[in-house]
Amino acid sequence: MKILALINSDKPFGVAANAAAHASLGLASRLVANGTPLPTREWKDGALVHPALADVPLEIKMGDVNMLRRARALAKSKGLTFTDFTQTMTGDTYVEQLEKTKAAAEADLEYYCVLIAGNEDDLSLE
Repeated sequence: MKILALINSDKPFGVAANAAAHASLGLASRLVANGTPLPTREWKDGALVHPALADVPLEIKMGDVNMLRRARALAKSKGLTFTDFTQTMTGDTYVEQLEKTKAAAEADLEYYCVLIAGNEDDLSLE
């Protein structure tokens, strides 16, 4: 398994980092729910000295909102596990964010981050 993180290059670092952090938690949760939790590794003498670190490659790419939208659509069409973070998930209260996100049409979403899990071939954006 490998994870591809696509981050909107038009966003300031703090906004992009926040989106990537939220999306990472969401992807990990989806993987566990699907029965494929992220593996960890024993690092020293059989001890998990860093137990929260996943033992999977993570590739980070920057791109514009259209690249993120295409990658998300491709992941969805391939049946891959993915998650995203959009402009509707910021500001206001948590409840208002959920309402805005649920009410938004996909075409109106501005993707800040898209995370996709799969094998190397599945994660090709072409």
